[in-house]
Amino acid sequence: LLNNVQVFSSSERRVLVTANLWANALLDGPIDDGFINIRKDLLDDSNAAKDLMDKVKKKLKPLLREGKEAPSQFTWPQKMPEPYIVIKRVVELMNYHQKIMEYNVTHGNFEKLQTKWCSGEDPELFVERWNKLFKEFITVEKVDPSKISELYDTMKFDALHNREFLEKIFQPVSEVERPSDSLLIDEYPEHLKLFVKNNDIPNAPPHTHSFLFNEQIFKYLRELYKLSQVLFDFICPQEYGITQNEKLEIGLLTSVPLGKKIISDLNEMIVNDKPGCVTYFTKESHMYTLLNILYESNIQFYINRNDLPELDYLSQIIFELYEDSSGKNHSIRFKLSPGCHTQDPLDVELDDKHYISCIPKISLTKHLDFDLVSQRLKSKFKKVNLPKKFTAVNISSPLSDPK
Repeated sequence: LLNNVQVFSSSERRVLVTANLWANALLDGPIDDGFINIRKDLLDDSNAAKDLMDKVKKKLKPLLREGKEAPSQFTWPQKMPEPYIVIKRVVELMNYHQKIMEYNVTHGNFEKLQTKWCSGEDPELFVERWNKLFKEFITVEKVDPSKISELYDTMKFDALHNREFLEKIFQPVSEVERPSDSLLIDEYPEHLKLFVKNNDIPNAPPHTHSFLFNEQIFKYLRELYKLSQVLFDFICPQEYGITQNEKLEIGLLTSVPLGKKIISDLNEMIVNDKPGCVTYFTKESHMYTLLNILYESNIQFYINRNDLPELDYLSQIIFELYEDSSGKNHSIRFKLSPGCHTQDPLDVELDDKHYISCIPKISLTKHLDFDLVSQRLKSKFKKVNLPKKFTAVNISSPLSDPK
């Protein structure tokens, strides 16, 4: 198998770095120059679905207005109030934390709150990033739904990589009035209730564990993270289509070249009667859109689309090809790993490298006849006409750069 490995990558630096690290580890590197094939046409963002995605995003903003209930096809916790109440609370919490950060920046030597930084970060960049975010959440009316994912990604990134600074820069002060105590979520995850200090939660048992953010004063920061996660799950997957037709069309416009390449590579393995491993390194947008194509291709899945886990760094969609003993019949099975994900980044214990292991992959389907699946996917591929001229759109984010 290792004698027949191909690696394709987006041209974006963070993706290409990940592909290099993975290939070196798999093949006990170093790999040769040119081993990784950069395919902008397959794996970079493109403008093919831009117009349709812009229309979809315009339909998302009204869902955050007062009196609008979460649509049934969206992911939304059962006991959570309507999205407007949640986004209103997020705005309140953002305004509160902005005042705290301003105070702690101007009333202390904030540059020394954290001595060790990674990913090219520093105190000034941290403050700059958050100030840009605060401007997006001044009022409920001005919130752009697309900024919700930016808020969630920022909180998750800083909880994992800048935890010490996050704790100290948002350390509440008496000079800043606190928001109301009507929390929309539990103050602590269930597992933490066993370990917080006795005077924080009544009747809590003795403990010897120590967690950052385990004080009552950080309950608003915890709430902000949890509510941003709720809104992220509500909004982010819908940016690639709200209706089934939109999901399919955006999926096809974005990922048809990749889908065709995958099917072609699988057929080539069958023809050559040779096992192989072909990997494609790309971005979140291609993963969501590829999944939408699969889910709209009359394939039976074990897991409903709305129940799929959040896709995190190193998420994987796996196409496993099998051959029976006769060599004439082939089956395919789809699997998924949400990558390096943790439910509670504010609490997970990290080493000096901030290492989080990948969640094991799960089966999305049983073994399916490969010819049938290939036929159904190809029938969907024909439903759109891609622009004759491909325009790659390379958007990088400092939050996602590798350590």
